[in-house]
Amino acid sequence: MIASPVPIAGEQGPHYVYDGQEVERSIAALRRALPGFGLLYSMKANPFRPLLKLMRRQGLGIDAASAGEVQAALAAGFAPADIFYSCPGKTGGDLAFALDRAVLVADSLGELARIESLAASLGRTVRIGLRVNPAASLGPEPGADLDPKGAPSKFGIDEELLLSRLGEVKRLRHVEVDGIHVYLRSQVCCARAVCALASRCVQTALALGQGLERRLSWVNVGGGFGTASVLDLQALRQGMAGLGARLPSVRLFAESGRYLVARAGTFFTPVVDVKTSRGVRYCITGGTLDCMLRPSLALLLARLDGGAPAWPIEPLYSSPDCHRVRLVKAGGEEASGPAQTVTVAGPLCTALDVLAEGVQLPRPETGDWIAVSNAGAYCASLSPAGFASRPGAREYLV
Repeated sequence: MIASPVPIAGEQGPHYVYDGQEVERSIAALRRALPGFGLLYSMKANPFRPLLKLMRRQGLGIDAASAGEVQAALAAGFAPADIFYSCPGKTGGDLAFALDRAVLVADSLGELARIESLAASLGRTVRIGLRVNPAASLGPEPGADLDPKGAPSKFGIDEELLLSRLGEVKRLRHVEVDGIHVYLRSQVCCARAVCALASRCVQTALALGQGLERRLSWVNVGGGFGTASVLDLQALRQGMAGLGARLPSVRLFAESGRYLVARAGTFFTPVVDVKTSRGVRYCITGGTLDCMLRPSLALLLARLDGGAPAWPIEPLYSSPDCHRVRLVKAGGEEASGPAQTVTVAGPLCTALDVLAEGVQLPRPETGDWIAVSNAGAYCASLSPAGFASRPGAREYLV
């Protein structure tokens, strides 16, 4: 458990505080577990510009999920060769913009054809990657074994389809397949499952390289490293150790967003009113659902399901106890005093604007702060800040 950041001095409204040293510790831990791997930061987890610059200083590349993220990575100082642009539904404008600004990763055979046409119109050859949907899947339960039957997915090209169409890929005159990207699932907390997925990715890369009669230069085995429980990094290191030998002279990458930044973030929202309604004590804050959606969504899903959902729906939801709620004073010290049952809600005109129900906190007072942990990933970037035309939460890297 890291020492919690404190509210930014002088700040009056909801804001996020990210602990840069904790991010660096997470990077170092993942590097120790993955020797020989390059790390890509999945910036959709948190695209805050100072965080991107920290990632660049630490020597990471970028996994970009939109042309806007490519632009943000370039603005943060990343070189085009270190930005891997992979997502479904790229438009012609997206492809033209990113052609020289990132490593394009085609998500479908149709997109591959469009890249070929674009490169031909420019009279040049481009090297790209392919996102592959492997002929294997992973069950929802932690530690589940790989199922040899692949599942349908909006992401990537089905492995068996790709292997059956390699003749067409080889005949492309303006595109050379240089690498592959395989990613099956997020929030995987079992090291054995992560290693099984990575091994399956290497197997796919070998089959593709043999079919194309060329050596790939890079392979992204994905990641999905979870934070809901402790990921055994020693087991991860042991399970991943032999993968490089199966792909000599190939750059291996793993990507991560949540694992690197989730624990480094704390969300602070000010207590602006305290009231009691028919025996329920309400702590009204300056921003909840509009600034940090995830806890409110977790409560909604729990109500709809008659309790907590059995498995996460990521990145919108991880677990009902993912975010610890505390009451702190303006200086950051933990509030003290007898605990009382409190419902923490926000100022929006919707009953969904609730951060926590029935939590035990010292008596809240106007001027105090509600602090929420594990707020570094998929929090500020996912929240509907435009709701009710209220100002969004500010962000700080300390």
